[in-house]
Amino acid sequence: MKIYWGLNSIPELRGLPKAQQGQLWRTCFFRALRLPRVWGSYLGMIVLNAGVLILATQFSFARPGSIGHYIVLVGGATLAIFLANQLAVPAVRPLLAARRAALEPPPARDDTYHVPPAF
Repeated sequence: MKIYWGLNSIPELRGLPKAQQGQLWRTCFFRALRLPRVWGSYLGMIVLNAGVLILATQFSFARPGSIGHYIVLVGGATLAIFLANQLAVPAVRPLLAARRAALEPPPARDDTYHVPPAF
């Protein structure tokens, strides 16, 4: 499984300016949120984070209000968001490719008739 560290590591966005990468990603990502794979990964993120926090509280590693509680909360949320994004990117990539192809101008055609030089 390829790890996508940022927008520039997604092949469909590579080579675009940062502002256009962000705009294209947001457009396609919000469209992909309708797919069960994407919203399921984010629902799983919430469940994973809640589970880690409950387990840490049960084992007295992170009493509510302690610094350990906040470390587990922030660490669990960071890990869960990272994993959810890794699952979402492969679902968004086909939308990115289609959208980028629609935005790029078609290749120039040479419709002129070339007469071969006369000898």
